[in-house]
Amino acid sequence: MRLERYLGAIGLSLLLAMPVAAQTASPSKSPATAPSATAKATQPAGQLVDINSASAEELDKLPGVGRFTPHRGR
Repeated sequence: MRLERYLGAIGLSLLLAMPVAAQTASPSKSPATAPSATAKATQPAGQLVDINSASAEELDKLPGVGRFTPHRGR
């Protein structure tokens, strides 16, 4: 009877701890320092762009992204 309670308590503890472990932040894959402006300018087309550190000019070059132009009537 004691063994069952012990194993049950361990199982319940693990079950309750799983969401906490699932929400831990993974290490960032972005470089620690921002690349220089010349490195960004020489980036070949089709490469991924880090939208968190990209300049406005780089974001304007993305398809479907650019300056906002309000819709003028239908």
